Order: sequence, then C-alpha cells, then structure tokens
Amino acid sequence: MLKVAISFDYDTPIGYRESFNIKDISEYAEIEGAEEIITILKKFDIKATFGVVAKILDDDKYKEVFYKQIIQINELGHEVCSHSYSHKFLPSLTMDQLIDEIRLGKKVIEECVKTKVIGFIPPFNRPMNFPQKGAFSISEILGLHGRGRGKHNLGNVLKILEQNGYKWSRVSYESKINQVRKLFSSKIQGIIQPFSYNSLVVIPVHSTGFGVNTCKLIKSYLGENVIISIYAHPHQAFNQDNCQNTVNMQKMIEMFEDKRYKGLLKYIKMNEVINYI
Repeated sequence: MLKVAISFDYDTPIGYRESFNIKDISEYAEIEGAEEIITILKKFDIKATFGVVAKILDDDKYKEVFYKQIIQINELGHEVCSHSYSHKFLPSLTMDQLIDEIRLGKKVIEECVKTKVIGFIPPFNRPMNFPQKGAFSISEILGLHGRGRGKHNLGNVLKILEQNGYKWSRVSYESKINQVRKLFSSKIQGIIQPFSYNSLVVIPVHSTGFGVNTCKLIKSYLGENVIISIYAHPHQAFNQDNCQNTVNMQKMIEMFEDKRYKGLLKYIKMNEVINYI
C-alpha cells in the first residue's frame, strides 16, 4: 500500500521575516490558512504534521493567537513538530546558533503541547549539501544565495538532531547517482525512500503542494509499498496561483478517495514513517 505523508511548514510571521521571497503577506495568513486546512483534513479524516517556528510562542504580540491554534492542531490528533526556533538559514549559522535553533525549537513547542516533539523540518529545506550521500550544493558551499557560506552539511545537522532527542527529520537533497538513475527510470521520479541515519529516520521530500505533479507522482506509485512525502505552507492556502492552495488540496484528496478505500493508499503523519523503516 502506498503511504502519503503530508507536512505543513507553519512559518508564522517570524518565518515570513526570515524568508527570501515572502512579500506583502498578511501577518495572520498562517492562522487563516491553517484553519482552512484543518477543516479539510477533518472532513476526510486525515491526520498530518505541522512544523512550527517556535519563536512565535515567545512573541508578546502574536503568542496568544498562535498558541491557541497550535494547541487545537495538537488536540485534533495532528503531529506538531519543530520547524526550528526562528526560521534562520541553517547552513551558514555558527555552531552555537545552529544548536540553539534545534534545541530551543523543541523545548518551546514541547512546553506548549505538553508532549514530546520528535520531528524536525529544516527551514528552506536546507542544507541540501549532503556529501555523505553523494549530494553537493554549490550554492550552499559558496554562499551564492547571499546568506553566507555553508558551514554545515546535512549530515552534521542530522547528527545534532539525533543528539538532541529527535527521531525523524524531513530533508531535501539529490545525489548525483540518483540524478543519473532517474534518466533510466520508467517511473515519473526515481524517488529516494526514507532511511535510518544512525538512530534518526530521514524522510526525503518528494513533491511540493497538491497540483498536477504531485497527483502524477501518487498515481505512479498507487498500491506499491512506497512512502511519498509532500508538503505545503498554510500561508499559501488561498493563493490561487500556487499549487499549495486548499482548492488543489481538496481536489487531490477527492481524486484518490476511491483508491484509498480500496486499500491502495493511506495518509500518514511524518512520525508514523518510523513504523515502516
């Protein structure tokens, strides 16, 4: 059976300020978008994972309203994990800053939801430089993104996550070998499956949003013993020019409902991926 793990990067206004291209967005876009997402997930009895930028819970202006929604998400049975403390670009941080982003994110969210946080979603899906798996990001190594040279590769970050009690991390990278393999694959994508990296489960991202490419990917693997990881941002829920919007989300779910009930597909939270490794 195909498993589809859905996660949402709950950036909050803290994340907006740190992001590259987010302009002219409502400061409560995350709240409004997440509310619509939660409604749709409840309608179809689907549980998902929300990666929270924890610093919002320390912000006097925003903490009350965001605290209320994060608690609601948790009480509805969705997983709440860390999307770092303040949504900094991890590769170029000092070691102390990197450790703080990882530790504080976990601590603050655990104090909010009163349960263990075991998952980590890195901001910007970075680092992508992962030499231990044959993946190299020139933009990170040389700092071509304008945020400083990359001091940390993905292997380093995973090690620190493991040392701080995390059990899984969503990642984005592609080895040179896999790039070549995809050229000869009959599948739409030669996707990397989740795997154990020491005691940490590493979950590669396979698609963004709920549009045509994601639907084709799911169709390609229906009924197979494969895990597909897709993600979106709540602040894009009403953006009709972005495949992450909730119109596309509901259409995607409806498209595969019959396959779901035939046992060809199930939706899982990110922390459930651990059960299949």
